[in-house]
Order: sequence, then structure tokens, then C-alpha cells
Amino acid sequence: MTADSTTSDSRDSAAAPTAVVRKRKGFQVVWVIPMVAALVGGWLWYRALQDKGPEITITFATADGLEAGKTKIKFKDLEIGEVSGVTLADNMEHVIASVELVAGSERYLTDQTRFWVVRPRIGAGGISGLGTIVSGAYIAADVSLDGTPAKAFTGLEEPPARPANAEGLRVKLRSPALGSINTGTSITHLQIKMGDVEGYTYLRDEELIEFDLYIEAEYAELVRENTRFWSASGFDVTLGTDGFDIHADSLESILMGGIAFGSAPNETPGQRASAGHVFTLYDSKSAAGEISNNPRRTIAYFNEPIRGLAPGSPVDFQGIVIGKVLEVGVAANRDTGTFMIPVVLETYPDRLMTTDNADTEEHGQILARLVERGLRAQLGPANLVTGARSVLVDLHPDTPATLMGHHDDGTPEIPTIPSTGEALTKMLDELPQIVSGLNDTVNTVSELVSAPRTAQTLDSLNSASAQLDQLLRGSDTAMNLLATNLPAMQQQLSDTLHELALSMRSLASLTDFLERHPEALLRGKSASGDL
Repeated sequence: MTADSTTSDSRDSAAAPTAVVRKRKGFQVVWVIPMVAALVGGWLWYRALQDKGPEITITFATADGLEAGKTKIKFKDLEIGEVSGVTLADNMEHVIASVELVAGSERYLTDQTRFWVVRPRIGAGGISGLGTIVSGAYIAADVSLDGTPAKAFTGLEEPPARPANAEGLRVKLRSPALGSINTGTSITHLQIKMGDVEGYTYLRDEELIEFDLYIEAEYAELVRENTRFWSASGFDVTLGTDGFDIHADSLESILMGGIAFGSAPNETPGQRASAGHVFTLYDSKSAAGEISNNPRRTIAYFNEPIRGLAPGSPVDFQGIVIGKVLEVGVAANRDTGTFMIPVVLETYPDRLMTTDNADTEEHGQILARLVERGLRAQLGPANLVTGARSVLVDLHPDTPATLMGHHDDGTPEIPTIPSTGEALTKMLDELPQIVSGLNDTVNTVSELVSAPRTAQTLDSLNSASAQLDQLLRGSDTAMNLLATNLPAMQQQLSDTLHELALSMRSLASLTDFLERHPEALLRGKSASGDL
């Protein structure tokens, strides 16, 4: 290093200033602004957490009308939340909508709360949701305080007819088929609308459709435990002795379907139905009227073909349906090697006898007394067009009561007698024998008539008849002559009798003289006149 460079470094070091670091004590004002900002942010974050409502998920069949950040959740047209996202389920069978609700709505989220998408619809209840054409679809909520808390819901495909907490009676109705019944179908009594169908579910184990019915509060007392529900859709056509009977309800029920209810004729109303009571849906009003709430099982054994008789065939007593056929089978009699046809009947004692509350033993005793009086069962026609048959029950006191007694479960038995057709068939079967006997009789008569003795006898009879005729004619002539000569003959008879009387007197005198003079028989009469 040279001397010049050393001198230059010394000068630079002497000219540069030296920084002095001093530590200040106390609060610095500069930190006030960030601290205030942090406090405000924390407060805002806390307020946001406080104001944030619960998050729930709603499952729908499709995403129609759902859009994240736009689709609102409304209750009574008040916004209570918004859809935050829409995702596809793992099984790809439905979509899941994530919903953020306003704070304070936790207590309304129970398993009784319902959600559905409001969009334009045309259904049995009319046209709804037209306002969404302009404003767009939204999710409507029907909240309920009843039930248990829930965070996951299944959205309804159809809007409910009324709020879940609406006053009224809700009962169940089961049917083997859906038919024309749908959500919103009217329920009527005497053609007055008193409720509707809120929904239906498929019962997989029972293979039935279960409808949820709502009856308005003012009509709830009309629904009893023995009330009958029947389908009022379309026309009810029945064929009776007076011809065809066509019955139809209102035009709405014909076009849209309907359900009607009422009580059976001459049936005492039962207790009021409670919520959730299960009823059965019948096909028609006539079918509902034929069912009894107190059925009893009876059995009858037939020894003739029962073609046309099937489960459901009516049991008729003097024109009144008192039951129906439940089962038809075949039973073998090992003792005789023959077959019998047991027919299990469901009879209604309240239509046949005044024992509405009779138990099985009393029913059997009463039926046994009726059998002693001549109660018998026989097959009869039910429909001449279709060939269907029925079981006719009536009193035939002059027929024997033949009981099979092959049932071990205590089921009462009704003796059977051959049907009219079976008796005619037997008569037709015996007709050749009758005709053969008649031919033998005719042949015997013919041989008797053609025999020689028969001809001689007939000739003798003809001769005797001719002689008898001549005799009768002679008798007529004699009678006519007798009638003509009767006066003269009477006079001659009178004269003869007078002369006979004189002769008798003379004879009496002669006898008296001879008694006094018997010698006169030898000497004769004297000259003086004496003998």
C-alpha cells in the first residue's frame, strides 16, 4: 500500500458521521392505528360469527331451480337463508344443496320441518308458483317446533297442501294400488270437500300404498273407527235385479280422481278416530257397504262342481249379502275315497242375527240353532253374463242336515244341499232309465191289447154293451107304456081287489057252514037250502 492511499482513507474516516442508537421508553403512538384496526377486525369477525346461522343440507331429486349464491330460502315469503352450494351425491342419484340460514333458526330445524322448491306447477289443486316466472325459483320452508333436531333434510317433490302444524285430523289409508289418487286429491263426504291427500308412500313389505289423509278440524268428528273410505273416481256401475245402476260423484272426482267416506247402512257409529288410525280403501261405495266390522268364519262342504265360485263371491240370504267367500279348496275323504270341496265363508252376524258383540262361541251356538231350524247352503248364480256363482243361504226345514265335521279349529259348519242345477242334472241323468221303464210299460200294454183273449173280451164287452143298450131302450118303452096306462091299471086293480074281498067273505061263510055241518060234504045241500 502506498502513502497516498493511506492518507485518503484517513480523510474519509474522519469525514463520515457516526449513528448513535438511543432506546426510548413508554408507549409509541404509531401502534395505535394497527391495534385499532385489529380490534375492529376481531369485533367484526366475532359479530359475523354471532350473526351466522346454522348450515344444513337438503337433498333433492334434481337441481332444477337451484343456483348457489342466488336461490333463497323463504318462510312465509321472508328470506331466512340462501343456497351456498349444490353438489352431486356420491351415488349420483340426487343432488345435495348446502344452505346457510340466518341466526336464531336452530330451534326450528327438526325432523318435522319440510323444504320444497317453488316453481310453476299445474296439479290437482290448480296452478301455483306463477310468481317465480319473474323472480325465479326459491326453496320454501315449513318449519315446526315438534320433533327432534336435525341438520340433513330430504326435500319434497310436491309442495304440501298446508302447514305441518295445521289443526285437523291426519289418518292413514292403505290401498293395493295407486289408481288415480295423488297428492292433493280431494276427500269428500256427501260430495262436500272435507280434506285431501297430503302424500303417499310405498310399503315394500306389505306391497301396499299408504296415503296420508288430512281432514279439516270442523269435520274431524265425522271420521269414526268404523268409517269406510272408497274410491270416488270415475263411474261406479253395478248390475242388479233392476238392471244397471250407474253412480258418479262430482265432475272433479271424475276428471281428477277422489276419495269419499261415510258409514255403512244401519251401522252404529264407532268411536272417534285418533290421529294415525289406519283405514282400508275400497274400490267403490257398494263394495264398502258390503263389508262388516264383525266378520265370522264359517265353512260349508259341497259335493258338486263349483265352477264360477271364487274368493270374493257373495254369500246371499234371501237377497241380502251377509258375507263373502274367503277360500276354496279340495279335501279327500279317506273313509269313502271321495272328494269334497270345503268353502270357507266370511259371514257378518250383524246382518243375519242381532248379536253385534257375540264372540265366536255364541256365534257358533246361534248358527247351530239356525241349522236345526233348516239353515242350509247351496250354490246359486251370481251373474248370468259372466257365469259367476254365489253361495245361497236359506231355511229348508224339510231337508236333512248332513255335517262333515272335518274342521278341527272350531269353525262352525253350515250343511249344504244340491243346487237347482245339480238336481236338474241328476234328473237328466236318470231320464234314460225313466224313458226305458216307460217304454217297457208301453210294450206291455201293447202286448196285452194285441192278445186274442183281450180281443174276445173286448167283443164280449161290446155285445154286453149292445144288450145293455137294448135293455135300457126297452125299459124306457115300458116306462112310457106304464105311464100311459097307469090310471086304467089302477082302476082294474081296484076292481080286482074288491072282487077278491067278496070272494074271501064268501069263502069265510062256506068255511063257517062246513064247520057247523060237516056232513054236508057227503049228503049235499037239502031242498030247503040246507046241506
